[in-house]
Parts: sequence; C-alpha cells; structure tokens
Amino acid sequence: NQPLVNVSKYGERRRNSSELVLAPENTPAQVERAVAVMQSVCEEHEEIDRWKVYFKNFTPAGFVIKYRFWVVHYKAFYRVTGEANTRILDRLRAEGIHLADPLQDLSKLASS
Repeated sequence: NQPLVNVSKYGERRRNSSELVLAPENTPAQVERAVAVMQSVCEEHEEIDRWKVYFKNFTPAGFVIKYRFWVVHYKAFYRVTGEANTRILDRLRAEGIHLADPLQDLSKLASS
C-alpha cells in the first residue's frame, strides 16, 4: 500500500517512473555504482526536479533498479525523459556496467 499523493499540487510537473535491469554478471559494487550514476544524472539535469533511485530487487534476468523523477514542465516530459535515459545509458556503458539482455531472458523462460 502506498500513501495517497495529491499530484495536482505539483502544478505543471510530470513524473517519470521506470525500471532498468542490470545483467546478472555485474558485481554488487557495480550495482551500487549504477544507482549512484543514475542519481547523478537526475541531479545534474536542470529540468528534473525531485527524484528517487534505488535497487529494487533480484530477478532471474538480473538486478532491478527503480528510478522516478519529476520533469519541471509537462511539455518537456518526453524530451527530458529521453535525455535522462540516454545519459544514464552512456554513463553506465562508460563505467562498464551491463544491462540485461532481453533476448537472453526469453531463452531462459523457454528452457524452463
């Protein structure tokens, strides 16, 4: 159960809520670093207001990182979300942190 939030008090802001799955070969230190990188991307973007990034859980596919942020103005939502996601991807690759392979996930399901 989540507390009820009056989103109308946030005015023209719009919230993005996403998950990213890191490959299982990443180390615990890389998972922690991924969370820090994602927080940094949100903090550095001038059109992102509030944010939260955390290691959500484990799955057979890998490590799930949940991230949410508020875009300052709803008209910039898609652009800002794309910019943030691209920056996250670039920074994770630069750190040697690997995303889960969705095709590999399907083969795991097929073989079970």
